[in-house]
Amino acid sequence: MKKNILFLIAVILIIISVLSGCENMSQTTYEDSNVKGFIVDSLTRNPLDSVTLNIPDIPLSVTDYPSGYYQFLNIHMPRPTWGVSLVATRNGYASRTFSVLLMKADTAFVNFSMLHN
Repeated sequence: MKKNILFLIAVILIIISVLSGCENMSQTTYEDSNVKGFIVDSLTRNPLDSVTLNIPDIPLSVTDYPSGYYQFLNIHMPRPTWGVSLVATRNGYASRTFSVLLMKADTAFVNFSMLHN
């Protein structure tokens, strides 16, 4: 009887160990990534401020700094590489859309210019 109880406890511990390992496997996450860069006027090459940038696939939107610099930090990656669109808009300028390939735990630098309407 004592052997049966020990065997039953061992089986239960093995089942719990296997089930907890499967649970952790389904929660795969990848290290966050960043996108940074500068935005300038196409003709003057001067930095543009008040440009709104967003990545439609995720709930992130930023307005660049007066120097034309922008950054998206700590973008949660659903997989090791992820292609996203970066959309830039500003009053008086044609909007721009860029494809960006994000890599886990990396920073993508995307500099671009916008054309005045």
